[in-house]
Amino acid sequence: MRAGARAAVVAVIGLLACRLCAGAEPPAYPSATPVRHNSLKVCNQQADAKKLSGAARTQFVKHCQSETVGAPAPAPAAAAPATQAAR
Repeated sequence: MRAGARAAVVAVIGLLACRLCAGAEPPAYPSATPVRHNSLKVCNQQADAKKLSGAARTQFVKHCQSETVGAPAPAPAAAAPATQAAR
């Protein structure tokens, strides 16, 4: 092969490789949409609807605000007495 033909073959292979790379899927990036959490107002309205008060209400509102919008809220658990581990 002559030097000119060899250079042409290398150029064609390079173009094909670039074309294959361009057709590949781009790398995955994190979503540009920020995660939305429930507002205090929404959580207080839900606590009012459930007629919660005291520690149960505080716990519910705190958990509600940490959830993302659209996620179902768990039912509040019955207050269990706190126990200390034996030392």
